[in-house]
Amino acid sequence: MSGKRNVLAAVRNNGYVLEFASKALRADPEVVLTAVKENGRALHHASLALRADREVVLAAVKQSGDALENASEALQADREVVLAAVKQDGYALQFASEALRADAEVVLAAVGGAERGCTVPRVEGAAGGQGGCARGGEAERVRTALRVEGAAGGQGGCARGGEA
Repeated sequence: MSGKRNVLAAVRNNGYVLEFASKALRADPEVVLTAVKENGRALHHASLALRADREVVLAAVKQSGDALENASEALQADREVVLAAVKQDGYALQFASEALRADAEVVLAAVGGAERGCTVPRVEGAAGGQGGCARGGEAERVRTALRVEGAAGGQGGCARGGEA
């Protein structure tokens, strides 16, 4: 796919078509920002430089929290970016830096997504459990565990049922 005007029109309708744009256009801030606003996961096809661009990554994670997976390490350690990602999708917590996975406020923001029906990663030492999703009252059990056990490390998986 070529021609900036054509690519902009295409990514407005489906951001993920960024995959088929030229290398130069995948490094164009206007094109990539347009794409990630439509589909945050399009960040996967952006240039490395734009995966490290705070404005582009914030737009991506606000649209799709799991876009955090494709952000630069520096932005995976950026508190504002990670909070935006986990508020959109609690499961994005797994892509945050180790320090932020251990941050109680970030974990609680991720758990808050459970009350909106989002998946929430299990947080080692706080939520326990394997697979599944934390929902409703389970989110409160995770909050209680955080208060009792302190900030947690973090690994993939989700809190579920009485395991939280």
